[in-house]
Amino acid sequence: MVVESISSKWKEAKTIVSLTTPRLDNRLHRLNSEIIDGLVKRKYLDNKDVYVSDNSNMWHGQVSIQQLLNEDKFHLSERGTSMLASNIKNALHTVLGIKVQQRNNRYSRSTDRARQQYRPQHRQSFNNYHDHNEQNRVKFKRTGFLNMAIHGRSIVKNNLKICYWNIGGINTHNMNKLEDHLFVQEIKEYDVVILAETHIGYDVNLHVEGFNYFPVCRNISTNGRYYGGLGIFRRTSLKDHIKIIPGLSKDFQWIKFEKQFFCLQNDIYLCAAYLPPANSSYTKKLDFDIIDQIEKDIVSYKSKGDILFCGDLNARTSTEEDYIAQDSSRYLPLFES
Repeated sequence: MVVESISSKWKEAKTIVSLTTPRLDNRLHRLNSEIIDGLVKRKYLDNKDVYVSDNSNMWHGQVSIQQLLNEDKFHLSERGTSMLASNIKNALHTVLGIKVQQRNNRYSRSTDRARQQYRPQHRQSFNNYHDHNEQNRVKFKRTGFLNMAIHGRSIVKNNLKICYWNIGGINTHNMNKLEDHLFVQEIKEYDVVILAETHIGYDVNLHVEGFNYFPVCRNISTNGRYYGGLGIFRRTSLKDHIKIIPGLSKDFQWIKFEKQFFCLQNDIYLCAAYLPPANSSYTKKLDFDIIDQIEKDIVSYKSKGDILFCGDLNARTSTEEDYIAQDSSRYLPLFES
C-alpha cells in the first residue's frame, strides 16, 4: 500500500524497498521472512520505479550471521546495523545515479556489482534482481513450494507426491517402459516414484531426467529373469531431504523424509515393499518371514517418527482367510447396558 500510495501521489518518484534482515531466533519466523521476501520480489520484479535492496550480503557474505545479531538472535548488532545502513546507502546511490568511489570493503561487495551495472533506461533492480541477463534474473514460479529459494537459501516444501507402481518389468515385449514418453511424463509428476517388479539387476542403471535412481534388486531366477525388485526415483532437488536408509533387504526399502523441510511435526519413515506370492518359488526358498522383518523395523522407527507403509503385498486371501474363522456375532448385545 505504501508503494502504491507513493506512486499515485508522485508519478516520477522512485521507491526503495529493503527486504528482511537475517534472524536465528525462530525457524518459523525465519521461514516467514523468506516468504515475505519472495512475495515482495515477485510483486515488484518488473516495476521500473521500485528498487529492491535484498540484503543478500548479510545472508551470504564474508561476515557470519551470528556476528550481525545481538544475543537475542533477532535484533541487529552494531556491525549488522552498519551493514544494513551501507546497503541502503548504496541503494540510494544506485537510484539517484550518484557516482561514489568504489571501495573494497566488507559491506559493499554484493552491492557494487549492481551499482556498476545500473543504467537508468534499464528496468534493473538493486542487487541485480532485474538484470536482463537471463542467467542472473530471478524468476518466480509456483510449483507447490512455499516459494523458490531466495538468496540461495533452503527451499521449503509444503506438499509431497509419492507414487508406487507395480509395472510388471521395466522391459516387456521388447520395449523399455522408460522409453515411453507417456510413462515418463506420468512418473515425473511425483517427487518420489517407487516402481515394483522391475525384474532387473544392479548392472542396469535406469535414468529419468531430474531424478536420482536407487535400485533394490533380487537374485536371478533359473529362467534368466530377475525376481521382483524395486526401482526408487527421488527428485534430484529433494535428495538432501529424502534419505535412503541403508539396509540389506531385497524385498523392501526404508526412506526417511525430513520433517523441517516438508513442514511436518515428525520425520516420516516410509517402507516401500514388494512381497512375492506365498507359493512362488522365491518365497519357498526363504528361511525367514518378510512381514516379521518389516514389523521389527517398524518397532525401531516408530520412536523416531511417523510410519508410512506402501507396497504390493500379495495379500494371499485366496489361500488364507482374512477374518476370524470361529468368530460369531450371535451373542453380541444389541444395546449398550
